[in-house]
Amino acid sequence: MKVVKLHVDHHAPFHFGDASGDLAKTFSSDQLFSALANNISLLYGPEKIADFLQFVAKEELTFSSLYLGLDFFATKENHHVKTIYFLPRPKIDFYFSNESYRSFKEFKKIEYVSSQLLNTLSASWNREKEAIVIDAETVQIVSGQFALLKEEIADLNISEKEWEALSFLTVHVRPGVEVNRLHSTSEKYFSRKDLIVRYQHTKHYTIKPFLYFYLEGELPSFVKAAIYLLADEGIGGQRSQGCGLLKRIEVLDVSEPFTEEGTLWMNIATYFPKKDEVDKLYSYEMEKRNGYIYSQGGTTTRKKSIFVIREGSLFTGKVEGQILDLKPDFFQNHPIYFYGKPMLLRFGGGSK
Repeated sequence: MKVVKLHVDHHAPFHFGDASGDLAKTFSSDQLFSALANNISLLYGPEKIADFLQFVAKEELTFSSLYLGLDFFATKENHHVKTIYFLPRPKIDFYFSNESYRSFKEFKKIEYVSSQLLNTLSASWNREKEAIVIDAETVQIVSGQFALLKEEIADLNISEKEWEALSFLTVHVRPGVEVNRLHSTSEKYFSRKDLIVRYQHTKHYTIKPFLYFYLEGELPSFVKAAIYLLADEGIGGQRSQGCGLLKRIEVLDVSEPFTEEGTLWMNIATYFPKKDEVDKLYSYEMEKRNGYIYSQGGTTTRKKSIFVIREGSLFTGKVEGQILDLKPDFFQNHPIYFYGKPMLLRFGGGSK
């Protein structure tokens, strides 16, 4: 397995839109697929996209959505100390194994969990309760939406108050005004939301967030080149306004960080099921996908709308998903591919 790390600057803005026009916090695998396909077209021409499509369709190459990670650097020595990777919280309920002052509402707000906590949650899944049963006091919640195991950060000299004060992602609202292209006159006022990634400081550490995604399978040279081109092209929307810029990109080999046991499967990518896979859905959330056709510069033509299974959803068996063509019936320029292949992890290894 490989990890692709997308390093960002302090206060780097990103704009990941969703189907309702609001700001999303995750750059999903289908959006990543489109970004890589466009980069391949820029580097090698549109005909090379067929090779990319063949690799992913045969599952010779699979990848996850983009998530947040944290690099810890000791302030005095200025050297790297620890890296923590976050993944989507499993779409399943929590139960506490003992009395705790922590509230269920606090845990419901968790959106992302560290990879080490995910393994603990997998082992804590209770088949009878159909929920995760966990000691709430073993979990550290950061910024209200990120959670990790206290034991995985026990070697860091960071106080409880310092953890509570950390805030890696903030939403920035910017006012704007539409300008008539013909008459150069001001028209409608509007506001735009951007997601801001911020470095944080504690007494002993500088914490630098980064974006990353997992890769499994063969990584051909032309796909690797498209990945590195993301540093120049950026990701997400509003790039002409300075959003989505990256510092540098690393492709790293990592040992398998996840459990290999479990009665369920958890997905960490956007997934569109085949008809015979629907009965394998166990605990899941859906999300609408729509938007405009990009085609090297953008068009005013909308793609077909679909509903997809969100990251963190659970299945009773292994699924394959599919790649769709979402071009409208009247659009004949080229196919509009939607990447609906999952990236699966085992889950429920300790189920009772």
